[in-house]
Amino acid sequence: MGDSREGWAAALVDLIDTFMTDDHVEHENRVYDVTNVRPKGARLKTFGGTASGPAPFAKMLHDVAAVLNGTNVLVDIRSWPGEVVRSEKVRSHPLTCIEAMEIDHAIAQCVVAGGVRRSARMAMVHWQDPHIFDFISCKSDFGDHFTTNISVIVDDDFMLKLSQGDQRAKDIHEACVEGMLANGEPGYFNISLANEGELDEIYATNPCGEITLHPWENCVLGHVNLDAFATDPDNERLEEAHRLMIRFLIRATFADVADPKSREIQDKNRRVGVGHTGVQGYLAKKGIRLSQFASKNEHPSHTANFKRMLEQMASVVDREARDYAFELRVPTPVKTRTVAPTGTISKMPGVSEGIHPVYAKYFNRRIRFSSADPDQAERLRQYEVDGYHVEPCIYSANTSVVTIPTKELLVQQVEELGYDADVVESVDEIGLYELLAFQAMYQKLWADNAVSFTANIPEGKYSTKEVGDILQELLPYLKGTTLMPDGTRPQAPYERLTREQYELISAGRQEVVEDSVDEDCATGACPIR
Repeated sequence: MGDSREGWAAALVDLIDTFMTDDHVEHENRVYDVTNVRPKGARLKTFGGTASGPAPFAKMLHDVAAVLNGTNVLVDIRSWPGEVVRSEKVRSHPLTCIEAMEIDHAIAQCVVAGGVRRSARMAMVHWQDPHIFDFISCKSDFGDHFTTNISVIVDDDFMLKLSQGDQRAKDIHEACVEGMLANGEPGYFNISLANEGELDEIYATNPCGEITLHPWENCVLGHVNLDAFATDPDNERLEEAHRLMIRFLIRATFADVADPKSREIQDKNRRVGVGHTGVQGYLAKKGIRLSQFASKNEHPSHTANFKRMLEQMASVVDREARDYAFELRVPTPVKTRTVAPTGTISKMPGVSEGIHPVYAKYFNRRIRFSSADPDQAERLRQYEVDGYHVEPCIYSANTSVVTIPTKELLVQQVEELGYDADVVESVDEIGLYELLAFQAMYQKLWADNAVSFTANIPEGKYSTKEVGDILQELLPYLKGTTLMPDGTRPQAPYERLTREQYELISAGRQEVVEDSVDEDCATGACPIR
């Protein structure tokens, strides 16, 4: 096999095709020669990082073969009147959704070991699937399937049956809520709401849940930093930012893609996602608390202007999308607006991420580095010299984790504007209903794609029934729903600290002031820096 992405993929395809074919296979015991694979640690010139060597690839092939062989049974082939001529392996059943996920997980683990970034995956199963309960519990032990986010697909029929007290719908809902409260898995994805406005039926989303995609379709996303416009007296510059962003993204749909199938669906849909980040910063710098947007807490004098702004910007984006698509003689984008997690993007200007509230006013931030990469290994060594805690990642090989005590930047900025620091509500200070109501408001007024949002809740604060009732009320208005209880995962990206703990831990070091929202996909794989 060749030492390239194409070479590795060809070997994997050969393995799976050998299993899936209905024809007789002469050589069932496949042998793959990995002599040409460059050794571990060799520099990857094209994509950056370093090679992982042949071992992770060999493990992947063994793991995939084990899953496939698990669906086989030995059947005796007899001649008349009954003599056994030979025994052959025969597939006893098609791959289940869980077995397909196991294969994808094996591939993703191989990706983790090479280069500088792990895979990003979303696994979704419809609530009516016969294996739904196995799927709901597939990540309950924190081990298998750590490379993917998982979500249960629900629809209008599920909502109806749940409201009518259907026992299966109730059992599924209870199992999902119990999983959410245990470790944040699974989430929900409302396929009926997601299909509104689509040209063709869609079935799933990108790994973070903000964009519904057809097979082979690409994400084309960009974000307007609302925080940067918080102190402007009018919305003229904000409108211009939205006009420029939608034009930029439509132009980006002309970029080269890796496969003709991607080109075809890209040309047809021109799907883009103008997103927002720095939303809590925008509100806080106007003296508005995020929790004030829930119906039971709403203060129209505080929230009306923000809602009108969202509707105004949505109109600006859609109008500019139609005009620019006409100018370029391409279809108007099927959808134009979204909210992504914006983890790394928000780090650059130092603002709150997406529509998320800050995680805490003081916190430990954990960053993952590839210990196999010489440059990143040197950075790890320097962190240790500077007195920061460095330890091996418990989820991925060749990865280390640095813990950095940090103060929330937004608190300092708001105080400098003359507001009380309490206007910045950390996520543990906002109720679950208020969090999801804010997401529902953003879904209604802004996003025609989806809103990627993780509602972080203090562990033990809510019962299964309380969460179940809140979700049942709000699910019809949310495309994607993810809950994450605090303190359930070792080496979580963020860990809340009291002010006293922060001052004790950071004593003697230069103060780190930064934003504190969980980055990227909160229940999936964090990128390796």
